[in-house]
Amino acid sequence: MKSAKKIINALVASSLVLLSTTASAAMYQFQFLANPDALDPVQDKSMDVLHTVTIDSSKFAQFNSTTLSETENWLNGGINLTMSHQGKSVSFNSGINVNSPTVSVVGSYRDEGFISLHGGGPWFFAMEFAPGNPFIDGNNLPYDPFVYGFLFSYQDSTAYKDFSSLWIYGNTSILSKYEVSAVPESSSWALAAMGLMTCLIAARQKKAK
Repeated sequence: MKSAKKIINALVASSLVLLSTTASAAMYQFQFLANPDALDPVQDKSMDVLHTVTIDSSKFAQFNSTTLSETENWLNGGINLTMSHQGKSVSFNSGINVNSPTVSVVGSYRDEGFISLHGGGPWFFAMEFAPGNPFIDGNNLPYDPFVYGFLFSYQDSTAYKDFSSLWIYGNTSILSKYEVSAVPESSSWALAAMGLMTCLIAARQKKAK
């Protein structure tokens, strides 16, 4: 009887730990628009590109601009970027140069297709592509060829401001607004542990009767 009680207590403790992990390891999603003319007084709205950035927080020890720019974290599922334009969506991750230490897209002119991720203001999350980049041209994504292919995010977007605040200043207090789901692995283990705990309790009650 004592050993059964110890097992139950251990399962309760482990379940609490797993549930606690689930609460802190979640999926977050930010959506904001970008446009080659986003910094100008007038924009051609037909060139708007919707950026959907999904972050799996379980892949990171901490959030900052350095970890965001590391290719490894884009390849392991930690960060995913989908760009939608004129009814078509493409994955930025599918064009990443796996040999580059910082996230960049393979291009015809060296590897000059990358995201500027450091610093504040309009340069924080600006796309920069060399003219003729096959990923951009092949997916019909707009950029301004007169400014070396820049694609700027609109600065007045709340989601953009929060995303910038998270990665530049480590402001994790905004994350709750963008949580889309808990990371499944931890929750699955927690539910399994709690299920086993319930079975053991039921068996113990039956034996007591």
